[in-house]
Amino acid sequence: MGLLRAHLAAVAIVVAAVLATTGVFVFARPQHHPYQMPKPPGDGLTYTSATYHGRDVRHAFADAGIALARGATQPGLVGFSNRDLTLEVTVFGNRKLVDAQGFSDYYTFVDGHWQLAPKSCVRGARNAERWRVNVRVIVSCGPGAGGTLRRASRALAALG
Repeated sequence: MGLLRAHLAAVAIVVAAVLATTGVFVFARPQHHPYQMPKPPGDGLTYTSATYHGRDVRHAFADAGIALARGATQPGLVGFSNRDLTLEVTVFGNRKLVDAQGFSDYYTFVDGHWQLAPKSCVRGARNAERWRVNVRVIVSCGPGAGGTLRRASRALAALG
């Protein structure tokens, strides 16, 4: 008789667990929600009005020994790059126009947080970024990046 009671108790526990699980799926209706990366906290821009223009940037970089070719352009943004594409310069224009393009300088998402680009080629960085008011320089980290970053910093400082 004791074995029968133990068996009935075990069956009752299993039935109760199945009913509870069924109840969760019937009444709570759990659904899968795919992960969505949160939006950046802002655009990351620090200037309020554009100070420098493309011609200013070209002259300053030429004086620092870096020839720039015209690159991608969109409303509010004018791009330049060097010949081997290890350096990219962007001149930002009207702030409202740049914001309307959806620009954000937050480009890395690490450990659940948005981060700005490093200012030098630290370990693990692909790019280093420097700013001067409305001019951004991005240098690809790799062989020769230190010299390129120094010359680009001199050019930014020469903007005045």
